[in-house]
Amino acid sequence: MKIIAAIDSFKGSMTSEQANQTVIDALPHHEVVSFPFADGGEGTVDAFVRAEKGEVITRSITGVNGQPYEGRWRWIEENKTAVFEVAEGAGIIQALGVSFKDKAGKTLPVLAVNLKAVEAIDAT
Repeated sequence: MKIIAAIDSFKGSMTSEQANQTVIDALPHHEVVSFPFADGGEGTVDAFVRAEKGEVITRSITGVNGQPYEGRWRWIEENKTAVFEVAEGAGIIQALGVSFKDKAGKTLPVLAVNLKAVEAIDAT
């Protein structure tokens, strides 16, 4: 029997890859096709790294709580695409030099509460 495993991570206990490998290991007499999966949060960068060619970039960024930490995202040079996890998004946006502007052209702090006030995105 052919089985497709596309399991998301179990936060803090098992990555998507580990969960999918568990299915492969549990069903050795079957053909198991595994797809790492993520919903935009934890594990998204890892899922894309396995699915596409590209590089993982790590930078010191400021999180939504104002504290610095090491954030990471994946860069696909071929089509100039950045992939990042929602949880790291605010800091990554800042690290890429992107800013959000309101109607008056004022830069908004990168916080979810400010998204409704965004009138323009400055990526210069």
